[in-house]
Amino acid sequence: MRYFDYYDENGKHSSSLNSLPKLCSFCNTSTAFEIRYCRYNTDKHIFNFFLECAECNRFSIYTCSHLFEPIDFIPHKVCFTPASESIAKLSPSFAEIYKQSQLAENSNLLEICGMGYRKALEFLIKDYLIKNSESKDKVLNETLNQSIQRIASEQIKTVAERVAWLGNDQTHYIKKHTDKDLSDLKLFLDTVIKYIELELNYLAAKQIEKK
Repeated sequence: MRYFDYYDENGKHSSSLNSLPKLCSFCNTSTAFEIRYCRYNTDKHIFNFFLECAECNRFSIYTCSHLFEPIDFIPHKVCFTPASESIAKLSPSFAEIYKQSQLAENSNLLEICGMGYRKALEFLIKDYLIKNSESKDKVLNETLNQSIQRIASEQIKTVAERVAWLGNDQTHYIKKHTDKDLSDLKLFLDTVIKYIELELNYLAAKQIEKK
């Protein structure tokens, strides 16, 4: 049982409730939230709690009914799919940009996440080429399209080229591929990731000797 004070247009009151949210959306930690302030909306019959995380000290807003039934918890938990260990090892920058792009998309920032996916592709392709003994200086100073043309695998080259095209549509004023959207960009980017991941797994398997 949690006891708390709350305020409405008539002043300060006291009440209690059985439970509060337990997982912080910022630090993803199970925590005992501190109630820093509570306001009761008498028109909508809802409580708005301002909660402080005991771990990261950031604030969330919890809304519930007058019967303490949950209504909303802000910020909402935003999920993402991390890059695999092999891809993250190949290109740590790609892994971080890919993560941030997903977080932007899942936060409904749909006008900017496509640019993030386009940037993620560039880091992945250039790090992939550098790992495969291409000249680092040349790779870093050329355009993404020039780097893509260096790729030996026709499958990776073909799909990466399409990702770059669709990524450019997410970046520039004029969209050239009007029948394609963000979902197509993500599908083909994930295909590039899978092709490279398969290649990395194959090379890792080749290093295992029979005993």
